[in-house]
Amino acid sequence: MPLARLASLTLLALVGFALAGTSARAQELPRKNTEAFRVVNNLRDYPGGGIPKEELANGQKAFASFAKYYAELLAHPLVHKAPTEFKDVKSPSGLAVPTVDGDILREMDRYLVYPAPDARNVSGKQADYIREMGAALDSAFKEQIETATEAVVRITTARAYAQVCRTGAAAHFATVTAALTNANVRPEIKTYMLQAAGALLSAYDPTELRTRRHAADPKAVGALVAALQDNIAKPELLVPGLPGNKLDEKTPADQFLVVAYMRRQAVKALGQCRFAVVAGPDGRTPIYPAHTLCRVALADPALVFPPSPGEAADAALGILNMAPVQVLPNGRAEFVKGYNVEVALEAVTSALVAFAAPRAARADDRTLPWSNYAARLAEALVTYRKLFDPDFDPTKPSAADLKLAPALVDEYTKDVAASVLAPMDKVDVARPVKIEALRARLRDARNSPKRKTELISGASATSVAFPPKAP
Repeated sequence: MPLARLASLTLLALVGFALAGTSARAQELPRKNTEAFRVVNNLRDYPGGGIPKEELANGQKAFASFAKYYAELLAHPLVHKAPTEFKDVKSPSGLAVPTVDGDILREMDRYLVYPAPDARNVSGKQADYIREMGAALDSAFKEQIETATEAVVRITTARAYAQVCRTGAAAHFATVTAALTNANVRPEIKTYMLQAAGALLSAYDPTELRTRRHAADPKAVGALVAALQDNIAKPELLVPGLPGNKLDEKTPADQFLVVAYMRRQAVKALGQCRFAVVAGPDGRTPIYPAHTLCRVALADPALVFPPSPGEAADAALGILNMAPVQVLPNGRAEFVKGYNVEVALEAVTSALVAFAAPRAARADDRTLPWSNYAARLAEALVTYRKLFDPDFDPTKPSAADLKLAPALVDEYTKDVAASVLAPMDKVDVARPVKIEALRARLRDARNSPKRKTELISGASATSVAFPPKAP
């Protein structure tokens, strides 16, 4: 099946609008089951938290009704017709038609629980609510994404699904992993599944907010991480219909652009993994998400093309987000033996050179939101020092034992912040972004006779001994 151009995503939406419009006037908007919404609301705020066993069956019915309502609303032709009109669109009974972003997603968001260290009133007591709500939404939305006739309905539902995945509900992990490992999923849907993957990995375990553990069990997390790594390494998984099922010099330019865009989404998603090493899909064999991002940052030729400036920054952010610790089966965390911070910082340096080059060349460059990226990278470098503490508590970041971080990290942070990141706060020709020192650092690292070539000593799968790009 030939690949659609980037512009085809817009055309698909327009086709969906046209199809939706043919029967829009004849269909009334779905109505809420007020009793179901009352039950859902009560369970979310149940005194003492949790869902009592005697309330579970009734709660599951309420969650199913809740999910069905929003799925039907996202699929309704009037919802997709309204944005194409120059006047307010009403239902046959005169009801105002809600917008997807301003009304539907915002309203649904009020009922979702997002576990994070800084989230107010979120605790392990709501784990049951998150699980059951997730199961209901996953069932309703997944079916619609896979079977809806109109493309616009599938795309809109996938977009809503990506937002829902911020809850980290267990049911979503299998659905997203299956979509990412299916080479036949169309790019416009897979893009949102990649965003959903990042959302799932960003969610914390609601029962252990004092750790950086992910929301699902190790096998589910490992399967999702492995799928993201495959999407980065195998372009044929990102876009169906590549000639010869591969990306090379014969690939049409429009297809190359689509793969580049989608690989960046996969890099962003993988960067939400919080550990340099995690158990793989079997729950035992280690896999190395930090190494995959190092490959991107160092422009591994096996990945076909080097990172764009934005993708390079996303790779650097991901590497700095991954603690050099691993969670053991008993739940405890320990430092990864043999972790070579020199390799990680070499990759970050390579990424920063690629990222900052356009801004260093022109102070008025507008190709990326430089200030935003600079602030995030500066924060990531500061946080990276804290992640060497296996007992790091994200709810009390100031309590981290900074003495456990190698001195090299502190020196690197001060150097990069002053020469590269601080000048990006605003356009100021008097404070140019300087990357020559970074280039020199990169050359010195690569030419050093003591250069380490494995992110984890003794783990050949983490080797970076591939021909590097010119610094």
